Amino acid sequence: MKKKTHVSFRKAWGYYLFIAPSLLLLLLFFDLPAFSALYHSFFEWDGHSKIFVGFENFEYMVEDPVLRDSFKNLAVFIVLLLAISLVVPLTVAEMIFNLRSLKSRRFYQVSFLVPGLVPGIVIMLIWQFIYDPYFGPLNALLEKVGFNKMDFLWLADPKIALYCLIFIGFPWVSGTSVLIFMAGLNTIPSSVLDYCRLDGVGAFRRFLHIDIHFVFGQVRLLVITGFIGLMQGFGLQLILTNGGPGTSTMVPGHHMYLNAFLYDRLGYASALGLVLAVIILSFTVLNLRYLRIRE
Repeated sequence: MKKKTHVSFRKAWGYYLFIAPSLLLLLLFFDLPAFSALYHSFFEWDGHSKIFVGFENFEYMVEDPVLRDSFKNLAVFIVLLLAISLVVPLTVAEMIFNLRSLKSRRFYQVSFLVPGLVPGIVIMLIWQFIYDPYFGPLNALLEKVGFNKMDFLWLADPKIALYCLIFIGFPWVSGTSVLIFMAGLNTIPSSVLDYCRLDGVGAFRRFLHIDIHFVFGQVRLLVITGFIGLMQGFGLQLILTNGGPGTSTMVPGHHMYLNAFLYDRLGYASALGLVLAVIILSFTVLNLRYLRIRE
């Protein structure tokens, strides 16, 4: 028995050798920074000198007015964008799935995937030009119908700047999400679809009673990945508004970035990152457990 185990290990050493570089890179660039953030969250640290402050960084979060506003903005982002990113792609996937022509299905799947080839930064800069109150086409169009250019400042207006950022995703059809939902819909047995046609079951009724059950796993996946992306992301704010006007578009990820690389408060930024990681982990675990029960 010992000899057999020894021979098996000798045969498998090559696999361990191939895995080792990937494991080393993961430890170096993912696990080590995470443990570093955990360690430095208890220090006042500017990247050079550090002073142990215990839980002061976490206590300051409760009093931080910018962080408070950023979480309010993030809540709006999560509620609206998660709902939109689920409903719109699922609707489009259902429309494509109900096409009778296989060629038409493939054509529309590819058509909705093509916009994903455009870099995100390009889309942001295009929308920045659209929202420009002086030279942008949006205000130029509104001026044609009788409005004044200065009536709509868009990204410079603290009352609507957050919703302008949300609207940048219009029409909110992600080709990847559509394909993910299509994968779930394609698992519906053809016999079930044939029965629905023979029984005169409409598309909407079939969706409520049959289709939704086959895409439940896809909904769970997109909810988790979408939530994680919104919790961590701040690209729109960094490029278009820098969190302003005031704190009207600030989100926790951007606030963490500014504290780390602009204000030299790396200890506080580490504490912020740790709190965001705990929130993401808690949401993911609860989401998986609840949706597993539903399935």
